[in-house]
Amino acid sequence: MLRFLRNREQSGQALKKKLAGLFFFSASSFIIITLMFLSSCGRKKTDSSFSEQLGLIDACIQNNQFQDAVTLTDKAAEDAVGLEKQLSIVKRYSKLGELGKNKLFVEAALKKQPELPELNAVYVNILLAEGNILEAVKHTDLLADTKWSPLYTEVILRQAVADSIFMGGDYTDFFVRAAGATQNQQWLVDAAVVEASRGNFHKAASITPASPMTEKDAYFWALINYDAGNYLECVDLCNKCTSIPEAVLLASDAWLLSGENKTADGFWLSVINSGKKSIPKEIYYNAALYAIRTDDLEAAFQILVDMIAAYPDYDEGLALYADYALRTSGSMITEPSSVLSTLQELKRYSVPAVPVSDALYNMETSLSKNFRSPLYVEFLRTKWLSGDASSLSCRQDILLALEKYSSDNEKDSYLTDFAVCWMLRNYYENEACGLFYDYMSSKYDFGAAAFAENAALLDDRECMLAAWFRLDDGFIDDAKKLYETYIFDRNCINDFYAAMNLGAIYYVTGAFSKALDLYGTLAGATQDSILASEVHYRMGYIQASRNDKKNALLSLSYSVKLNPDNNKARLLLKTLQ
Repeated sequence: MLRFLRNREQSGQALKKKLAGLFFFSASSFIIITLMFLSSCGRKKTDSSFSEQLGLIDACIQNNQFQDAVTLTDKAAEDAVGLEKQLSIVKRYSKLGELGKNKLFVEAALKKQPELPELNAVYVNILLAEGNILEAVKHTDLLADTKWSPLYTEVILRQAVADSIFMGGDYTDFFVRAAGATQNQQWLVDAAVVEASRGNFHKAASITPASPMTEKDAYFWALINYDAGNYLECVDLCNKCTSIPEAVLLASDAWLLSGENKTADGFWLSVINSGKKSIPKEIYYNAALYAIRTDDLEAAFQILVDMIAAYPDYDEGLALYADYALRTSGSMITEPSSVLSTLQELKRYSVPAVPVSDALYNMETSLSKNFRSPLYVEFLRTKWLSGDASSLSCRQDILLALEKYSSDNEKDSYLTDFAVCWMLRNYYENEACGLFYDYMSSKYDFGAAAFAENAALLDDRECMLAAWFRLDDGFIDDAKKLYETYIFDRNCINDFYAAMNLGAIYYVTGAFSKALDLYGTLAGATQDSILASEVHYRMGYIQASRNDKKNALLSLSYSVKLNPDNNKARLLLKTLQ
């Protein structure tokens, strides 16, 4: 049966699972099945000597004397006259895996009897096993109106797949009919792959069989239904995949996306308490995170302990364990002394606490085996939050990390990005600029002046930071080029602050229409009333500067409505009124 390879980039989890090959079909197995069928038809009496030869061959095969069996089959092939004897030889060669000899034998028989559909059917299967579709087509005409017509259909469809015609037409109904006629669900799989490759996930899911034949098939249909948004159907299909570990994670995600958070938690706990030896680390993480968010710290503690024991080098798990330690150790409690904080203290002491030192030790131990920048950043964050870390001591930790974990004068990109952003947030702007420029010069063969003209070479984060620093240095044209590359070419318009900076550049360079268009897009893209108020204020400011009083009043009025504390908008609105 056909199984398509995707021929372009596809989204969705179902298409991310590569199919094992172009076809889900074993020609060699089909040869044996066909021969069993053929040998049961039109059986004639054979002479005793040939029967004895076959008996000896079968005995050798049963006793694993394969070389002797091949020699005897070669000899018997010389005496194989007539269809029944010829098919007997083909059957033995197939059992012995002698495909080359089998092909030569059948070819010789076909030269003498080219019209026999039985021999043509066998030869077509041999050619399909070799992947020789074009040659197989030449031998299928005789099969069209015989009991072997399904093989004729198979070859014709394989040729069609080789010509890629199915990807351009609507053959889904044809495949569904073929599945019904042959009772072979692989036709449905083929149809679903084609529809999913086009992005028609709902149509692909609509042909899900009521009872998939195997666990592998059930998992395939679970993925299709997940991508179609049929999350409960996905869960039901995953429940049929008890031997596929990924199915548990897929069902977990499906429960979450269906909005059934409590049910999802129950599912995670049932997996954790199932007694299975291997439980996916993500199940532990999700269950622990849910318990923390619902303030069930006792449950969270036990899940986290089990997770760390099972996965001591799981970065996300170590970070969550550290968060729990900070929460239960009181390091992150900042409320003033009051009745509320007293109640929180009482509650904190009623649940198992994890010392922050234990969380730090776990991370250090894992890092000593294999350094990972993201985990080291979590280590530093936990260390700083667990005590009264000063800005100066944090800065020293960062600089030491950059020095320690650099190789051949090449800075670690993740640590450098973290260091630059931390320096900016903590007003070490000159040092942040120096770190970034040093990193970029060590990675590329050009300096800051060439950032803009080489924007296409920079990754997204580098492009955004380069734009910020060039703008801070007063190189507005460079900053504009870099921001445009980042926001439009890289589709990062969701980076609100970067887009606001570009809007400001448009305004100061006189590109008022571009600024208004960009701000208009941002205004409808955020649910944060404070940010939206700022956007509408900027729109009103530009409109007022261009004597568009009517629209300026509308923008400023809406800005004040969104944020009554926006004094800039309120003052300009009062001035215009």
